[in-house]
This record gives sequence, C-alpha cells and structure tokens, in this order.
Amino acid sequence: YLTLFGSDAPSTLLNRDISADRIDLYVDQPSGRKFDEQGHLTQTFTATRLEHFLKSNQSEMTAPQFQIFTRRGDIWNGTAARATVIGDSEIRLRDNVAIVDAAATTRLTTEQLNYFPQLQRVDSAVRVHIRRATDTTQSVGVRADLNTNRVELLSRVEGVHVAP
Repeated sequence: YLTLFGSDAPSTLLNRDISADRIDLYVDQPSGRKFDEQGHLTQTFTATRLEHFLKSNQSEMTAPQFQIFTRRGDIWNGTAARATVIGDSEIRLRDNVAIVDAAATTRLTTEQLNYFPQLQRVDSAVRVHIRRATDTTQSVGVRADLNTNRVELLSRVEGVHVAP
C-alpha cells in the first residue's frame, strides 16, 4: 500500500526518526498470565486496551485489572484507570487505583501506585487510604511488601479506629 499510494518512497518512510508518541502495536482486550521460575502463577491481568510505544519501549494500558499471587498464597486484586508498563520490572498505576485482598478485609486506594512484579512490592509518594474492617488510615506515601503483608507508612499518618 505504501509503495503504491505513499507520498514518500518506502525506504524514506522506514528511515525517518521515530516519534516518541508513535504506537507500534496495540491490542484490544489483552490478557496475560505471568509465572515464576518454578512455574507458579504470580500475576494475571486484563485491560480494555494496550498500546506499545516503540521509542520508549513502554506500554500504556487502559482500565487494567490484575491479580497478584504471593509466595505465601495470598491473592491481591487490583484495578486502575490507566497503567504504564516498563519492561518486566515496573507497572505504574494511575487514577482510581485500588488493591484489595481476596477476603476483602484490606483495601488500599490512591491516585498513583508503582508495582514491582518481580519483588511483589508496591510504593507511592502520594496520599493513600487504607481501610481494614472499620479502621481507616491515611498517609502521604507508602511502601508495602505483598509477600509479608508489611506496610510502611511514610509521612503525615492519620488513623481512625472504631471498636466493633
């Protein structure tokens, strides 16, 4: 098609500088599973759309939903409006981010959250809300290890405990 109807010769089109916002691949309704070296399922995801950008080698996902399976056997379910996938090492979740344990006893919400799949850790530098049963905690910044269920609240921590 380019040979017949393009305004430039095909070799000229192929040798042009690649624009930073050029999408080289997109997928509607992508889904995937990730396994560790021993063959154990560590993560699943779905999204409404995935766009890969050639120059940055990053992917943008719209409405990602994911499950994280920890070594301890815990399952965490997550959603966000958007996410940026940076190789295999980091997923930057944005806008209406929520992570909930499988029993729905703990819920973490924020506007930005970085997930490191190989380490099964999350962190954020913005305000986060954590709800567990009737207790609520707010903090600016968080670091959490999903394998050990250890959460470190970084600053301006406020909490409300409601006795059952």
